[in-house]
Amino acid sequence: LVGGAVALLRHLGASGVPANETLYSQVLHRCAKLAKPTEAIEVLQIMERVGMDVPTAAHNEVVLAHALAGDVDKAEQWWKRMQALGLAPDAATFGFLMRARAEAGDLPGVEEWQAHLQAEGFEPDARLINGVLQGLGRAGRPREAVRWLQPLVETWGVLDVVSYATASQLMVQAGERAKALSWIQAARRDGVEPTSRFGFVLAARAAADAGLLPQAIAYVDTMHDYGYEPSPVALVAIIRRFAAMGDHAGVKEWTHEIAKRGLNIGTRYWHSLLQAASDARRPDMAEALFQAMLDAGQTPSPPCYGMVAAANARARRPAAAVAWFDRMRHDGLEPHAVMWDTVIGACAQAGLADEAEMWFGEMAASGVEPSPSSFAGVMGANAAAGRPKEARAWFSRMRKAGLKPNLSAYAALIEAFANAAQADEAVESFLDMESQGIAPDGRVFASVVTALAKHGRVEDTLWWLRQMEEQGFTPRTNLYNEAILGVGAGKPDQVQRLLGRMVAQRVRPDEGTRQAVKAVVDRPIYNSIKYEFKLAKRPRFETQTGRGADAAL
Repeated sequence: LVGGAVALLRHLGASGVPANETLYSQVLHRCAKLAKPTEAIEVLQIMERVGMDVPTAAHNEVVLAHALAGDVDKAEQWWKRMQALGLAPDAATFGFLMRARAEAGDLPGVEEWQAHLQAEGFEPDARLINGVLQGLGRAGRPREAVRWLQPLVETWGVLDVVSYATASQLMVQAGERAKALSWIQAARRDGVEPTSRFGFVLAARAAADAGLLPQAIAYVDTMHDYGYEPSPVALVAIIRRFAAMGDHAGVKEWTHEIAKRGLNIGTRYWHSLLQAASDARRPDMAEALFQAMLDAGQTPSPPCYGMVAAANARARRPAAAVAWFDRMRHDGLEPHAVMWDTVIGACAQAGLADEAEMWFGEMAASGVEPSPSSFAGVMGANAAAGRPKEARAWFSRMRKAGLKPNLSAYAALIEAFANAAQADEAVESFLDMESQGIAPDGRVFASVVTALAKHGRVEDTLWWLRQMEEQGFTPRTNLYNEAILGVGAGKPDQVQRLLGRMVAQRVRPDEGTRQAVKAVVDRPIYNSIKYEFKLAKRPRFETQTGRGADAAL
């Protein structure tokens, strides 16, 4: 209702009613937060027309409005206008200019404005830092955001609980759950606790997403001591974590807790729970949540069917994924493009190349336009089936159809070459992907390393491992195990180099590492290095999962 509020201010200004500075400031602030720069400028102009003093803080709101609207140039032009008016910038001015660059994903630009901030004698506060973190996160730069944050922690130490929680959420976004966990632990270690309802909600959500359920529950319980009522966001985050763990009892307990508090879980929250079960490859949990949604009187939307099908696809249960496709049609809903892609992906997960191609044909025949993801699913099925030639043919077919290959398509193609130990083709496809402006992910790097290792190219394997690490991706233990098997046959010195890198990167060896080393070097050499790199057999401990075990840990 911003337009209505601005119209009322315009009417007040024209009618000569005495100006209320607080009212104008509040509307201006809402325009900024809702990324409405045109309306923010009009409020500013009305303030000038009625003879009000327009301070730097009011102009800052216009800079923020442009920043949140993603218009860096106009945000910086307004700063120049402030200079022309003789207005002295304050810390918020520079903070919002940093925010504009962050929303554009421009970290060097953020650092440039940060230098201006410091040159003027200002220091960043927690709100400024949190805005930059959130902007970089929305721009898809979570790792860069946290790397930017770390030196600030040591230099200024001005973070609040929102800073730590946001950093944790960014690491979850980047798939780095261990690092997400470390930021929540750091908040407790540094004695940083929430002081507002928003802080409690964000901290509880971040702790749950990072896997620290006891701490998330503690945040929710502590909210009562401060007189705050827990929001559905925090409670759903806890349920989402139980769903990802496959803990049916935990889901039931906390769903009952929401009902007991009289809170309503809307469709959006059910979507997030189903997505969590799908991402965790928990088809039984996804199906149970779908039924709970029906029991709660909610009507499942098409994406709900798709997420249950996706959970089965990721668990390598293609027949069950197809059954949910059929159920969707039976319930009177026409499968959408994502549902078709899910069934094709289910065939890919199971290595059923012929079936994936059949479903692709049915999709096209039904009038649903195949997307790059559809082609990537068929390519992935051929990759899993050890058919690189067919995967390349589908890649060419996609380009001939006028579609631009996405990351998933390149990942499937490179994986097909890696599985067939075609190292040169894998590297060539990687370089082609980068030339198209597509940033690689950890999976693509891992495929190239695997291809080179299978080819026995030691130096190239180590070089690509370093590149992977420099891009912010931590190679997993199984990737090192494959590298050892590929390049270490009869070469104990190369095995030791790889083990040394594992130690340096804090990648923990497992039983597969021990077996890989044992397979490629003579026993006397194996015996000489097994204790040095902690490869001796260790007892295995079985642990229970769930709320009780988490609390005990």
